[in-house]
Amino acid sequence: MAFGQACLPPAEPYPYAPPRNDPELRAFINDEYAAYLEGIEDYMQCLDDEARRAQDEARVIFDRWIGYFGDEAVIRDRRPAQ
Repeated sequence: MAFGQACLPPAEPYPYAPPRNDPELRAFINDEYAAYLEGIEDYMQCLDDEARRAQDEARVIFDRWIGYFGDEAVIRDRRPAQ
């Protein structure tokens, strides 16, 4: 069975307002935000891909379990007794 991939979120841009009188710094901060938004799109796609992969894997394992154990395949209640 395949192992999942690590989905790492991008670093957030520092939340300070860009100064109006420094175009170079404004451009740098703007680039930081643009890079974050591109990165977060990739991150969310990675999470979607990983969720699909995990669901497919769970389906395969479940089907195998049912095939091996039939009616004996029962998920027990894992909650602690009161």
